[in-house]
Amino acid sequence: MKNLIVILFLVIPIALKSQSFDTIRIEKKGIRTVYYQGSEELNIKQIKSLVETNEEATKFMRKANNLQIVGLCFWGGAGYCIGYPLGHALGRSISGNKVKMKEYIPMFGLSACFIACAISFDMIANKKIKQGINVFNNSKRQNNDVSLDLGFSTNGLTLKLKL
Repeated sequence: MKNLIVILFLVIPIALKSQSFDTIRIEKKGIRTVYYQGSEELNIKQIKSLVETNEEATKFMRKANNLQIVGLCFWGGAGYCIGYPLGHALGRSISGNKVKMKEYIPMFGLSACFIACAISFDMIANKKIKQGINVFNNSKRQNNDVSLDLGFSTNGLTLKLKL
């Protein structure tokens, strides 16, 4: 009976400690990056709420958020530089006026530059998110160590369980 109680006191804390943490996995699906915890798919808001307990990982997430905002500004500029000439040309063609697309070529070139900048900011932001998730997972793994030490003490043989 005593052996059973000792085994229960050893096994239950180890089992509870090992189940209390589930890593955040990163998977690529085509051009999209998907984040999972267990079998549940996470969005960026859920990742931020999970990661906020770790200060260093939170810094990476803030940097990623700032980079995403800058990227969105470039995407908006690109949309304007593409949409304005197309809408203007469509309006002219409906009214019967001749459309001169040569006057809009600089705007299309500018939109291509905006798109290139937006994509680069988005890629850097995704790298920062991945770094934050890796820091979070590594810190949880370090905090999740369970050790069982068998040694001698003044009273005889001791068994230490460190959670």
